[in-house]
Amino acid sequence: MPIAAPPEAASRGVGAPVEALSAKQLEMLETGLRFVRSSLTMDVKEPTDSVVASRTAALDQLAELERHFGMKPR
Repeated sequence: MPIAAPPEAASRGVGAPVEALSAKQLEMLETGLRFVRSSLTMDVKEPTDSVVASRTAALDQLAELERHFGMKPR
């Protein structure tokens, strides 16, 4: 059976409303985002301009996700 196309909102990166997530789901999401942040900041690479720009962009996207889910960006 083919996989159904995602709803339009999901394809824009907007999933279920925050209110639809349980406290446990929000906790799991926050823990996962903390892990991702640690992974991004602890990745050992030569700090070239492109590496720094890429890392900064990824951290900015992470902060946007945190704001979207009502978490305090770090």
